[in-house]
Amino acid sequence: MPDLIVRELVQRTSGEGNERQRQRAVEILRQIITRQLTAKQRTYLTMYYGREMTMTEIAEEVGVSLSTVSRTLQRARKRIQDRMCYYDFRGSGG
Repeated sequence: MPDLIVRELVQRTSGEGNERQRQRAVEILRQIITRQLTAKQRTYLTMYYGREMTMTEIAEEVGVSLSTVSRTLQRARKRIQDRMCYYDFRGSGG
């Protein structure tokens, strides 16, 4: 999973916080993406955030409907959000 995608998602979802908290969030996000998303979800995230493709472009390249791409990205973001809420970023990382 390209680090660019992780950084992009962290920038879009994180508020203010210290560097240690941000680094911890990045590492947890990287683990969630690589271990808890489906291959299709990772592929579409890579195309959308890493290659900056539109959902229409992804649908055309992969050969699926725009609706399928949209739902897959929504589910991936929801899964990431659900998993991230299990972590307390205020602590020392323990």
